[in-house]
Amino acid sequence: MKKPLGLFFVGSLLGAVALAAIYYCREGAWGVAKAAAAAVVCVIPGVVSLAWVLWSQSRDAAQQLLATMGGMVLRMAGALGGGFAFYHMVPSFRADRGGTLSFWAAVLLSYLGTLALETTLATRSRFVLASERRR
Repeated sequence: MKKPLGLFFVGSLLGAVALAAIYYCREGAWGVAKAAAAAVVCVIPGVVSLAWVLWSQSRDAAQQLLATMGGMVLRMAGALGGGFAFYHMVPSFRADRGGTLSFWAAVLLSYLGTLALETTLATRSRFVLASERRR
């Protein structure tokens, strides 16, 4: 369980750095702040969701379904709730329409990136666990 979580952290960090670099070229320091806020609100629920799914893989089907569906709700609620919190706490994120759109675009890109990474790691871990059981 530690290896997929570590890979998730490293992959999310690399994705956040890449997004921050793009946003820095576009908007300067505020762009980096937007990318960092987006990474925070997407990575934290992603870690919890991935840990939950990995834990459930050795359990029965009902707990696996609960972890998958619960993780999806947790990820969405965390990203949207955290995004709204940052959006309302930092005035420059909502200063103009361009700032608003770029912030929510950063949240969307971070969400999709962490979702893809989490899905890949959870699926890979499931296949590894299944192949170990066959031995």
